[in-house]
Amino acid sequence: MRLPSFLIKMDDVFESYARKFMQSNLAFDSFRILDGNHQPPIGAAKYLFDDDGVLGNREATPDIVITRDGMPISVLEVKYKPCPGNPDRDHLNQVMTYAVTYKVKHATLVYPSKKSQSTNLAYLGIVDGIKCFKATVDLSCENLLDQEDQISRLIAESLPLPL
Repeated sequence: MRLPSFLIKMDDVFESYARKFMQSNLAFDSFRILDGNHQPPIGAAKYLFDDDGVLGNREATPDIVITRDGMPISVLEVKYKPCPGNPDRDHLNQVMTYAVTYKVKHATLVYPSKKSQSTNLAYLGIVDGIKCFKATVDLSCENLLDQEDQISRLIAESLPLPL
């Protein structure tokens, strides 16, 4: 018997999973969790540059854009490989570039955790008023819904207050 092979893009799977649990847990106070890979109205993709240069422009496509009252307040970039220590510089550069382009003051990298890590939100630092965080989600626990709720709550508590 021959069976066809298939591939699973784990980065797409974990990104979609993170977006879904954030949507489920942050559906209050006029927050919206949008997919930065799609154009409005279903998503929040936008152009990277404010104006086109001689080589044109590119789309900025953060994995998750959190809006409040229709305005972006945070960008999240989801990575599917655990990060037990400091995030890679490329990951930091990516999420901070998105934060600058979306003119938000909150940026988070989201990772699944290793067994030695728990669900957590760690403050990494601030650049030009943009607070950067690293979120880890423990996927090995017995009650995954609790972990989803915990990381969503931690991210919500770290979001900038309305002006």
